Amino acid sequence: MKVNGFLILLSHALRVRGFLPRATFSQLPQAQLRCTAIPRTTRPSCRPAARPSPRGVAVSAAVLGELALTAFQTSGVQKILELSVIAGIGAALKDKLDAKAVTNLLLNALVPAVIVVSLSSLTLSSQLGGVVAGGALLAALQVAVGEVSAQLVVPRGFPEEDESAREARKVLKRTAALQLGTMAPALSVYSFTREFAGPLLGGLAALADVPNKIYTLILYPIYCRRRGQAALVNLGSAPVSNPAPAPASAPAPVKKRKRLASILGDPFNLAIGSGLVLAALGTPVKSLGFFGAAIGDLAAAQTSVLFLLIGLKLKFGGARARFCLRLLLARHGLIALSMSIFLAALLPPLASTGAGAAAAAQVAARESARLAAALSSQAASSIIAYGQMAKVVAANPEVEAAFDLDTAFDIVALSFPLTVVLNTVACLAGATYVNALPVIGVALLAGSAVMGLSDDGSCEVEVQPDKWCEVK
Repeated sequence: MKVNGFLILLSHALRVRGFLPRATFSQLPQAQLRCTAIPRTTRPSCRPAARPSPRGVAVSAAVLGELALTAFQTSGVQKILELSVIAGIGAALKDKLDAKAVTNLLLNALVPAVIVVSLSSLTLSSQLGGVVAGGALLAALQVAVGEVSAQLVVPRGFPEEDESAREARKVLKRTAALQLGTMAPALSVYSFTREFAGPLLGGLAALADVPNKIYTLILYPIYCRRRGQAALVNLGSAPVSNPAPAPASAPAPVKKRKRLASILGDPFNLAIGSGLVLAALGTPVKSLGFFGAAIGDLAAAQTSVLFLLIGLKLKFGGARARFCLRLLLARHGLIALSMSIFLAALLPPLASTGAGAAAAAQVAARESARLAAALSSQAASSIIAYGQMAKVVAANPEVEAAFDLDTAFDIVALSFPLTVVLNTVACLAGATYVNALPVIGVALLAGSAVMGLSDDGSCEVEVQPDKWCEVK
């Protein structure tokens, strides 16, 4: 291909992907183009001029520099750099800001506002049942992947180990499996989906997360307690049979009313319910005057505060961090492979059947939906689930030895920056990333395995905050 023609095609490809503005194609030297009017059409056809070019001529550095500068100035790259700066500010303010307070702000005010704004713009239909079903499948898939990842990464141990070392490995495996099987799309995915896939798909992502919320808020505490009690039974130390008498509690009807009020008053549940009611009434939030403007302002602040929190939680270094990173790489690798199968079966890409605007819009909408599904599958591990595990341990002291809360929290803290990296690459690459999910999955699993090669198997496990696994 001649150099001039290559430049034109490269510019056109970058413009289609969003890396170059539309003006770039028209700003190429006119000497490189020859436009020939085609009968019965209103648009000229531009093709490279048939000008001889010596073989082996390379694209000049000036042209490549101009292309790189134009790509650097696109809104997508600038947005990623902007969010990176905010995360850096958060990392610099670790000693000044309370990460727990910022997390509470996100969970109780900003993220619910995003959910209301996103859901209120939906048009309800029977197709939304498929969105919820897909969310339930993804939640179940995460639970299964968490179990498999823990089995792959946590060492099995050796016959010469004593009983305490073997039990310590089981504690790590149990904790990792439960924590890896959770998702926090509200904190780690919604902003990417809204910015790069569109507000409508952001609302659908929130709706698809409903089954995950049911699991995290209702089923997960029960699952944690049962796993902890089963571990104690296997050890031969069942829970205390004659516990101290508990203080007098409220009657059962009062407890039920309080529990119902707590569920209905939860900011996430309230936001989802309000958003669906507004969608059913055909009333988007922006039409609610000053009240809608206030909700919109809170929603707009969510992305910035999220990346500030990511900077606050950024944590690397040490054996525990290496172990958690191996777990997360295995988890994301398995999820990528599973999502490639899911998308190929239920949401395959559309082949362009024509050159019309309607056909192009359908293809673009399908690619955006595939990207949104991939982003949701890469959600960080849930900080809410960690809180639920901590509550189970606090309310049931007999199962405290069955979990390692420090490892669970480190998984959460490290999963946020990893999710940000994966989602950033996915948003910039778009359909290319989604189509390459099988390769990405294999690469992530290989990365987890390579990191494990430094452990020669003689790994001394101690469930302590500062020293849990050191290679001898």
